[in-house]
Amino acid sequence: MAGRDRRRAFAEAQRELREVARAVVTPVAVATALELLDLVLPGAPLDRFGITPRTLHGLVGIPLAPLLHGGFRHLAANAGPYLVLGSLLAARSVSEYRRVVLGVTLLGGALVWAFARGGATHLGASGVVFGLLGYQLALGFTERRVGSVVLSVLVALAYGGLLFGVLPTQRAISFESHLAGLVVGVGMAARTRRSPRGR
Repeated sequence: MAGRDRRRAFAEAQRELREVARAVVTPVAVATALELLDLVLPGAPLDRFGITPRTLHGLVGIPLAPLLHGGFRHLAANAGPYLVLGSLLAARSVSEYRRVVLGVTLLGGALVWAFARGGATHLGASGVVFGLLGYQLALGFTERRVGSVVLSVLVALAYGGLLFGVLPTQRAISFESHLAGLVVGVGMAARTRRSPRGR
């Protein structure tokens, strides 16, 4: 009986691990596929579908911008922290991870569209990365539970340096996306009250 319970628990742990991996890796895989397509079809660059502030066609970029990047180096710079921060949150709850990513993508993208510099196209997953960062940093304060505080501390130690990315230090970098993502992530954490773990 004990052996059967252990096998059942092991199978359940494997299923949850696969679900976490699928949820977090899928957006990176899609972004990689789009970069490959952009490379193969240089006459039709997908980057034009990013967020162009205060333009009608720029609205299309709100949901699409996190999947588009200005080359594989840009993608790689975002993919690493996205996979780590996304996995940490998805391990806590896949549904919570999806809710945060969707909220940061849409609300953060809308803020970029409304307030960012005009005459530029804003793209890349860095806004979502900052949203995940802000959300997990703020959880320790909003929930005040041991697990949440430990998570916040670990994230701060590993990725706290990213917070300098909200400063307008380089014109080629969309600090507006970083700032919008961070604000939305913190705001979502402030509204979060830990509910029973759901997937």
